Amino acid sequence: MRPENETQKQTALIRWQRHFLAEVELLKKQVYNLQMEYDILEKAAQIVKKGQGMNPGELANAEKAKVIDALREVFPLKEL
Repeated sequence: MRPENETQKQTALIRWQRHFLAEVELLKKQVYNLQMEYDILEKAAQIVKKGQGMNPGELANAEKAKVIDALREVFPLKEL
């Protein structure tokens, strides 16, 4: 009966490991998206020279293009 218990424990550990690895991947994606959002806001503030409280949705198309051009080296275009 002991080997079955060990097998069950190993199976449970493997399930937990897979769960946590998936959680790590999800968190990495969230960090990436948050970093991109932060970089966009920072670059938009630099380009427009507006202080805090700036809304990227209110930027003119030319300003949006400048922000995208400035961040294309860091992030893929389709993600911007």
